[in-house]
Amino acid sequence: MKLRGAALIPTARRWYDAGCTPIPLLYRSKKPSIYWRNWQTERPAWSEVCQAFATRLYRGIGVLTGVPSNNLVVLDFDTVLAYARWKAATGGLDTYTVRTGRGFHVYVRLTHPPLHTLSMEGGEVKASGYVVAPPSTHPSGAEYRQYTSTTSVVEARNLSAIGISPIVVEKPRREAHSSSREPSSGRGLIDEIKRTYPLTTFLSLHTELWPSDNEGRFLMAVCPFHNDHNPSLWVNTELQICGCFSPHCPAHGRAVDVINAYGLLTGIQNGEAVFDLARQLGLL
Repeated sequence: MKLRGAALIPTARRWYDAGCTPIPLLYRSKKPSIYWRNWQTERPAWSEVCQAFATRLYRGIGVLTGVPSNNLVVLDFDTVLAYARWKAATGGLDTYTVRTGRGFHVYVRLTHPPLHTLSMEGGEVKASGYVVAPPSTHPSGAEYRQYTSTTSVVEARNLSAIGISPIVVEKPRREAHSSSREPSSGRGLIDEIKRTYPLTTFLSLHTELWPSDNEGRFLMAVCPFHNDHNPSLWVNTELQICGCFSPHCPAHGRAVDVINAYGLLTGIQNGEAVFDLARQLGLL
């Protein structure tokens, strides 16, 4: 089911009134359609959230987790079996639960939540970042659906109180002479991404571009990196970089390439963006 962004405003309002922060997602994607990292540290006004959802584009909805979002923590069970085992062992919780494409999301509020996402048996404890919420659509086409009759989120003291034991995963130690990659390999991958996926192609998926000069060397657009009312994004088609004139935009005062732009829109670091794009482009 496709929903226009504006149709999600009532759902976003319910989350906002519950002390949580909702964010708009691209349709049939887990990727945010706005830059949202600053909302993790400073909760936006409702007018900002409403404006982010007030669009004609088809969207999904995500909900921030962790301390800034009213201590919301989501138990992300990867499979139905993992959820069933936890429920059989603990009796489950009478709390808001969502059926995902593969398993279940169980929403809880913890008095003492973890400060970051942790591994657990059969999935993850989402305590940072965001989760996809109904009525969004998974990239596979599966819809996120409310599974329980209740919309209330139960409160608990900590993870052990709800039968969850985080799994501590130790990072493997680096050997002194384990590096076999050439120093230039990372640079080569970045150059290949830029060659294969031009910035203008990426930006055209998120905003409308139009020429600002007769030669077509420069383009203008409504900036997708912040709540822009006027066309404040500039694009250099020869260098395949862009920037924003607005001082409140994370792209202000920068030369943003396709990797930076992808990172800004998805809320991930550049290093992660490189490998994410490389996998999508079939370069890895």
